[in-house]
Amino acid sequence: MLTSVFVSASAIMVIRPSSEHDLGFLVCSDRAADATIRKYQESWYDLDPLRVLPADKVIIGSEIMADEEWQQCVFYKDFFIYTTAIGVDRILAVNIVTSSGTFSRLRIHRGPDQPPFSAEDKAKLSFLVPHLKQGLHLAALIGRKEVERQLFEETLDRLHIGTIILDETQHILRTNEAARDLMAAKDGLRNVNGMIEGCYASDSRNIRDLLARTANDPDMMLTQSLSRPDTDRKLGIVVRSIPLIASSEGKVRPAWALFLRDPDARSGSMIDAIQQMFDFTRAEATLAAELANGLTLDEAADAMGIKRNTARAHLRSVFVKAGVTRQTELVRILLNGVIGLS
Repeated sequence: MLTSVFVSASAIMVIRPSSEHDLGFLVCSDRAADATIRKYQESWYDLDPLRVLPADKVIIGSEIMADEEWQQCVFYKDFFIYTTAIGVDRILAVNIVTSSGTFSRLRIHRGPDQPPFSAEDKAKLSFLVPHLKQGLHLAALIGRKEVERQLFEETLDRLHIGTIILDETQHILRTNEAARDLMAAKDGLRNVNGMIEGCYASDSRNIRDLLARTANDPDMMLTQSLSRPDTDRKLGIVVRSIPLIASSEGKVRPAWALFLRDPDARSGSMIDAIQQMFDFTRAEATLAAELANGLTLDEAADAMGIKRNTARAHLRSVFVKAGVTRQTELVRILLNGVIGLS
């Protein structure tokens, strides 16, 4: 669009400038070769003589350097000779800084057969800068929200807590991996035509009742246990509604959040966390994890395939390293420590 508005040969928006440890992100109007973009990200970005400009101020390249100086600079000799040689008066530039901390560069280039940029072109781009700035700000906020969402979702997955978001028609909008695994296994819950159902009719009715009772009260959280076909240990579910906000999108807005907890879930990183926290051996950490998961010493020994006396020897060492004298104390400090987030 910018190339059309400014009758130019190309435009480059550097959304996130490159740095020593980050190649950054840029968008080109033309189909620049991947090798060209890569070389700009790796080295040319730091050679740009226009990289240090007053924030949000549009300039024509010729306003800050003469054409002779431009043609002698490394950036011109390397980058523009590599692409298309142009005069400094055929570069329209602005560095945009947003309130969210985003620093971006916009460069619009005209070819050697096109006229230089004018004061009218500057005014036109200056008019667009606030709108570009707002767009970059919103994009940064959305990106951060997405990072936060992924972080929270990964944390819940590590805790083996399933999350299901429903819209106002009670259809599934979003799930995390833990919830998807439970539904795929039909382990207490099923996805039936995009809607949540229990494995038994009575549980399905109970879910509908929870949704109805919480519909108009975001502060209300109701719990229910769901029967599972392959075990007597039930699946716990917590239901709450999501408050309506001004930007909510009709009936497809997030309306309910369901949280699921599988009592039989085992965290794959639990043993690593315990081992690092208390300097246990692998066997000691495995035993401690089994005890924290509710097994007795005999059951833990069987699960590990070791003799009871060996398990008792491991337990004595665990007690010494953890600074406790009873199994209940051990379980308590494990559950209150980093294991709870592993």
